[in-house]
Amino acid sequence: MARWSTRWFTYNGNALKQVYNANRMSKAVVALCQVKVGQIWAGSKGGNILKFYNYLNVLFAPKNGFPKNEITSITESNEGNICFGTKGEGVFVYASDKLLNLRTANDLAGNTINCMVKNTKGELLVGTNSGIAYIIIKNNSIKVSKRLDTTSGLISNQVRALSNYNADNLVIGYYGRGASIYSESKGTFSIVCNEHETINSIETFENELWLGNEHQGIIDCEFAPKVIVRNLQILVENAIKHNKVSRSQPLFININVEKDFLIVKNKISPKEHLETSTKSGIKFIIDRFDFVTKAKPEIVQTSTEFIVKVPLIFQEPLPV
Repeated sequence: MARWSTRWFTYNGNALKQVYNANRMSKAVVALCQVKVGQIWAGSKGGNILKFYNYLNVLFAPKNGFPKNEITSITESNEGNICFGTKGEGVFVYASDKLLNLRTANDLAGNTINCMVKNTKGELLVGTNSGIAYIIIKNNSIKVSKRLDTTSGLISNQVRALSNYNADNLVIGYYGRGASIYSESKGTFSIVCNEHETINSIETFENELWLGNEHQGIIDCEFAPKVIVRNLQILVENAIKHNKVSRSQPLFININVEKDFLIVKNKISPKEHLETSTKSGIKFIIDRFDFVTKAKPEIVQTSTEFIVKVPLIFQEPLPV
């Protein structure tokens, strides 16, 4: 698969082979999708769309009613229709040689489509700069059935990536706001990455989520190692943030394991001029455990100590 290229290649395990030079498409290929019947569809920055099958190709151009702007994403509906996300022209669906178009005038969240994914119900979920739209494609018709935005609980309306973690949970990547998981059954959101970064792509790998990041490469969100390392980092940072630390007054943080818990404990020595706490670090830990397991972190604060007990989670397969 090639990105930002006017050439297509196949890889047989040993070498790349050029199979088509897409100069007819006039601009770089930015979206590729192979559908169930074996066809490969490609979309370009110039709006042209190419169907490639058995070394034969058919070009679909704006003059035929197809999008004029960049094709940002391509996917196939459960009924075998080809869906195109565009930059500024909404969603196009090629169904039985009929071209359908959905825009904000038809209740689409936004006309610039950043990503698309199907859920287990067969709905097409579309991420835009104005939230997420759930689209039903059936009997050569297309309509919006549901929308999510910041009023629903999204961290930001600028959605850059979508992926199904399982049948109930949708992972959402944002522009400049990290990622969260939406539970369809509960209607709730849990933060899985509170980095102030842009998430461009999301992939499930074994018991982890891999988040393609704008500046830091891949953020690896582990859901089921024995200890979630990110939690330990947050707890240590939290202790340093809220307590005095100096050469003459060192801060001692005790970290150990008792039964099925990781225990992080520190003496309380509050800073004289402490900024108002948002408690975002502790909330981040609680949200992640709420998604992964019924076991909950325990937080104990006495007059002299601050103690957090984090459950150890043992390796399990991803929920299905």
